[in-house]
Amino acid sequence: MRYEEKFIYNLLKSYLNKNENMDFFYKFRTSLNYERLIKKCFAHGLEGIAYYEFNRLGILNLIDRRIAEKLKWGSRNTLMVNMLLLSEFKNIVELLRKNNIEPVPVKGIVFVKKLYENLSLRSMADIDLILREKDYKYAIEILKSAGYRESDFLQARKWERENFRIALTKPDLIPLTVELHKKFSHPGRFGLSADDALDNLGSAEIDEMQFRTLNPDYTFLFLINHMGMHYFNLKLIWVVDAVKFLLEFTPDWSKILDYVEQYRLRTSLYMLIKLISPYLNIEEKSGDVKLIGNFKKLYLKIFYSEKHPTFFRFPWMPLRLSQIFCVLPLIDDWKNRVEFFKNYIKIRMQDYQ
Repeated sequence: MRYEEKFIYNLLKSYLNKNENMDFFYKFRTSLNYERLIKKCFAHGLEGIAYYEFNRLGILNLIDRRIAEKLKWGSRNTLMVNMLLLSEFKNIVELLRKNNIEPVPVKGIVFVKKLYENLSLRSMADIDLILREKDYKYAIEILKSAGYRESDFLQARKWERENFRIALTKPDLIPLTVELHKKFSHPGRFGLSADDALDNLGSAEIDEMQFRTLNPDYTFLFLINHMGMHYFNLKLIWVVDAVKFLLEFTPDWSKILDYVEQYRLRTSLYMLIKLISPYLNIEEKSGDVKLIGNFKKLYLKIFYSEKHPTFFRFPWMPLRLSQIFCVLPLIDDWKNRVEFFKNYIKIRMQDYQ
């Protein structure tokens, strides 16, 4: 890890634990490349948190004014984009409700309002809505009639062909993308229909509007799958999402493990736990994960040593191991990286025996 990555790691620990200690700043102060630090923060969606923490701890007054202004601009930009997305989100919900469709927001739009202190802390790139399968095509027609069009983004085209989610954009609102989901992910990899998740909903209020929301179990499953799918572009803000979510809610871990086993998501769960473990006081030993601190003592058996898979039965499987090389840079030291590498391969091989 470079000094900038170590600094961000310590900055996030400070934010999540509400520490008042600035020792980590003085430790890295003279070694930091501040331009690189700012680029890292923006790349990982952390500009709002960085500005918030620098301001809270009094670091803004100790760094170059130009760097402080960049962070301030990033925080204000996040606020403005989020306000735009939130406003359009309400318009979309009202439009769909008029046509007897009840969309369920997930991830960013809910997290920003429920987990973070203010709208400037967590950047959003889009609005994610889950729909029942019977409403999916009708909802697309409604939004297209309201000025939305299918995204030109190559990955979005692939989702559309595979018929499990679609990305829609509005030409006059450049930063705005709406993703409609009828399944949690690629049907071949995670076939859980949105209908299953929508049969047991919670509720929330966002700016005086009532919404149905996924319960904690399905929200955490969505997080596991989201990070597993987007491993090639992992953002630390998603790690912060998971940490803040688990500090606020307690999923039914037995149900989580049942789904993880059924849909072969153990590597994604392991990857997520490895990334959040430094912030949640999670201990690991021989494939068991022990949650302590803010949690009841709990062991997650992620893999089973009695299984002996055959590596060559699935010749394409090594391609998926590219997850490893995307995650390793985000793990804090080499000892943990080696441990992650060994356990990941073991779990991956068992999934495809």
